[in-house]
Amino acid sequence: TPPGVRIRPGAASDLAGLERVDRACFEPFWAYDTGRLSQMLGSERVAIAESDVGIIGYTLCTVERGSGTLGRLGVVPQARGEGIGAALLAEALRSMARSGAGSISLCTQEENAASRSLYTRLGLRELPGRLLLLLGTT
Repeated sequence: TPPGVRIRPGAASDLAGLERVDRACFEPFWAYDTGRLSQMLGSERVAIAESDVGIIGYTLCTVERGSGTLGRLGVVPQARGEGIGAALLAEALRSMARSGAGSISLCTQEENAASRSLYTRLGLRELPGRLLLLLGTT
């Protein structure tokens, strides 16, 4: 984790900061509304990256029947390139492994070269086809 950044579990009190980060990270079509973000905080595993300026990134992951899914990874634009995304992803992979995931999957946009590079650096591999799906084993 980069200096000055702390990664911790998300809590209901993080909703406003999580909304701000989600809107900064995702185009309106992909952004989650308040209800969805609130539901995530109550029912799924959310990890928060924060610094002295507040919440700067987050992940959402789930594990079901031995299969992990990274549903979301976002870092605010002004904090990108500092290793925060890699730290969040590594923490999510460890968490899913501890929860029994034998494999991990996620989807990303084909043109999102930065996320694809990050996923590859941390050991995930792309599957062929129109739908880009990255898988890794724990």
